[in-house]
Amino acid sequence: MRLFFSIDPPEQVQQQIHQLCPRLKGVRLMPADQLHITLQFLDEQPSGIIDDIAAAIAPLTLPDLTIHADGINHFRSGVIWLRILPDPKLTQLYKSLTYALQQQQIHFQQRNFIPHLTLARCGKPVHSGALEEFSRAFSQQAFEFKPSPLHLKSSQLSPSGARHTIEAVFY
Repeated sequence: MRLFFSIDPPEQVQQQIHQLCPRLKGVRLMPADQLHITLQFLDEQPSGIIDDIAAAIAPLTLPDLTIHADGINHFRSGVIWLRILPDPKLTQLYKSLTYALQQQQIHFQQRNFIPHLTLARCGKPVHSGALEEFSRAFSQQAFEFKPSPLHLKSSQLSPSGARHTIEAVFY
């Protein structure tokens, strides 16, 4: 199963963000209830590993975070995203989670941590018109929220997009 760790905005903030997203041809919006910040993507994992993962991160304490988000950006892969402003507590949570997983030899994708909320997916490269429309829609918008607890989620891919399911919650 494909697994990842995330923290999510409250439902009300997810809805506010989703409603601002322009509906454009060739651009697939993320469903509001799937807006999240990925802390660590574990990719494919064997079934039954959730208990091992829970044991690995049990010593972690979640910081009292306030997330600040504003500004649109994109990845070359065709992802349009909302920027999460740098926060030392969020970065430390990422580092602590990474270290705990490494100590238990749980494999995950080694990537630079760029905190963001994925808003939409489109073709490669991102069409400049789509980026302009998203930038315009979010130009006067900023969000501040207390995130959810840490979630371990599974992701099932389908032709209509990924579906995420919470497998475990950590406080």
